[in-house]
Amino acid sequence: MKVWERVVEARLRKVVEICEQQYGFMPRKSTTDAIFALRILMEKYRDGQRELHCVFVDLEKAYDRVPREELSYCMRKSGVAEKYVRVVQDMYERSRTVVRCAVGQTEEFNVEVGLHQGSALSPFLFAIVMDQLSEEVRQESPWTMMFADDIVICSESREQVEENLEMWRFALERRGMKVSCSKTEYMCVNEREGSGTVRLQGEEVKKVQEFKYLGSTVQSKGECGKEVKKRVHAGWNGWRKVSGVLCDQKISARIKGKVYRTVVRPAMLYGLETVSLRKRQESELEVAELKMLRFSLGVTRLDRIRNEYIRGTAHVGRLGDKVREARLRWFGHVQRRDSEYIDLNKFRTLINSNVNCEVVKLMPVKKGIFQNFTMGTEFMLDFVPTDYANYTEYNELNDMDEPHSVHHSCFKEIPCMLLLVVNVIIILLGIVGNGMVIWIAGFKMKKTVNTTWYLSLAISDFIFCATLPFNTFYIVTSDWTFGLFMCRFTSFVMFLNMFSSIFLLVIISVDRCIAVMFPVWAQNHRTIRKASLLVLLSWVLAVSLSIPSTIYREVKHHLGRTRCHNNYNSQDIHSSIAICRFIFSFLIPFLVIIVCYSVIIFKLRSNQMAKSTKPFKIMTALIVTFFVCWLPYHTLVLAELTQILSNDIITIGFKIGTSVASANSFLNPILYVFIGNDFRKKVKNSILSKIENAIGEEGRNMSRYLSRSNSVDARASTHI
Repeated sequence: MKVWERVVEARLRKVVEICEQQYGFMPRKSTTDAIFALRILMEKYRDGQRELHCVFVDLEKAYDRVPREELSYCMRKSGVAEKYVRVVQDMYERSRTVVRCAVGQTEEFNVEVGLHQGSALSPFLFAIVMDQLSEEVRQESPWTMMFADDIVICSESREQVEENLEMWRFALERRGMKVSCSKTEYMCVNEREGSGTVRLQGEEVKKVQEFKYLGSTVQSKGECGKEVKKRVHAGWNGWRKVSGVLCDQKISARIKGKVYRTVVRPAMLYGLETVSLRKRQESELEVAELKMLRFSLGVTRLDRIRNEYIRGTAHVGRLGDKVREARLRWFGHVQRRDSEYIDLNKFRTLINSNVNCEVVKLMPVKKGIFQNFTMGTEFMLDFVPTDYANYTEYNELNDMDEPHSVHHSCFKEIPCMLLLVVNVIIILLGIVGNGMVIWIAGFKMKKTVNTTWYLSLAISDFIFCATLPFNTFYIVTSDWTFGLFMCRFTSFVMFLNMFSSIFLLVIISVDRCIAVMFPVWAQNHRTIRKASLLVLLSWVLAVSLSIPSTIYREVKHHLGRTRCHNNYNSQDIHSSIAICRFIFSFLIPFLVIIVCYSVIIFKLRSNQMAKSTKPFKIMTALIVTFFVCWLPYHTLVLAELTQILSNDIITIGFKIGTSVASANSFLNPILYVFIGNDFRKKVKNSILSKIENAIGEEGRNMSRYLSRSNSVDARASTHI
């Protein structure tokens, strides 16, 4: 039956001439032509600062409402021979169907209206019907455009477009079709105040600022930001459909690249031939593409692999080049058409009235897309064909082999050398400084609540600094040689340090707040045992929150090197872990600490003890240092999720942000020394004595503050 329908359709197309306003299912026409015709018309009117009124007409169940008698009449009127009319009538005669639902299946019943769904002949039959129904009301393109049952009516005045809409409604409904007023929408370009709305049979048509026409979003102001976001969303939808293949480690990178180019990229490129992309919007598309490729290849930005190596491994070129290539291909397609082709005439009419130039420049410019297609006998193209010219070193290599240039030395790059020096300083000062704090607070000083806090902080920082050499070696060599266990363990220690440190700072802040608000209760109930239990609880919670970030770490041989990286398998898992990490390690602790210190300041001022800040100096410095050091890292994590920054900025930022976050581990011992009381008087003392005095001073000042607070409360009760 399908073959017979194809034969009949081919013969009907030879004898029936469909109007130029019909773009749907017509030879040598596509959705791109209709989208471009609408975009260039709207752009022309925006440039001329003139109003353009567009109504997008929606027909209710258009295929199912075509009367069979009307179909035969339209075919005869279009010049179809009677024998072919009878052939089509035989196809639709005595057609029966059933309805299947959850409770069973109905009995067969006759279908006496509508076209066959899924038939190869139905689209052309519907085009014949629409051609005859609209013969009296349609205007020349681009004022009237049709893609099957999608109708666009344009006019320079609201009254005229409203009149044309009513004429269309009357012409269609008197022949069996029905216009849906609730789904018909109206859009105005360069709208002025008091322009009003369009009505259909007394009912107001919905007015919109954007409309999704044939899958491409057109906006009244000429912007294309939402269209770019929808292309990115469509790309991710396509990526998720084949994520089982793209994320399979057993499949080679070359095959993954082919699947990506076949399934995902067409969804992202749809309709972009007609869109004038700016650099920022082109960057958004490339950021999304690289994120998909990194997920597919099991690579993260922390692995420090350049974007060109990612594209070269998967044999996927730059998306921006592909957009320009698609635009050039379509431009050539239009140029090769005959002189009567409608869009070719639009090019000449609309462009020559604005631009007197004989140069074609396919790079988007602010003045609009019509400049990108300026007609002329000579033209220049700002276009780089994607033939992997930048990736020639990959062409003769296997999918997972690595070219020579990948084995670069960190010592040849100044930024990398600076990071190396910073990490070495952090390691040396962190291990020595925190080791001193552990020795003093754990073995030399009397065990108190304060020494318990600082001992726990020092242990966390010491463990992190002890594992930092592994990551530093990875920075230098870009090759992980320590196995899967150390890959996961170093990541676990980093997040354990982050969580345990902030949890301890929150506990200390709450402890300070309680001591200020309830000094008598705090002096009687602040015990070493309770402090130790809180420390243990914070470590257990820190371990629990660090595990999810660790289980997705894996070691993989990639591009000739062994990589220690995250493999989240999906964007949802990555987003969930990153957001939870930000909330529990930064946002909530920050709010709790702010509230605690606000209460402390208010209480001190109300008790006229604003000058008694010694119990809080070191603690305040530790808290400020933590948030300042970790803020860049969390900011970059959120920027990576929201894709507001380019890949290169994110990659460089993570290197710097991780080093700054690591610096928090060696700054704490320095703060103990320099913020201790009477530092200038103790210059001659040893470093150990300074640390001991600073930690002891915190406890002594807190004890004096509690005693003073108790005295103030006692005097207040006596006066009462």
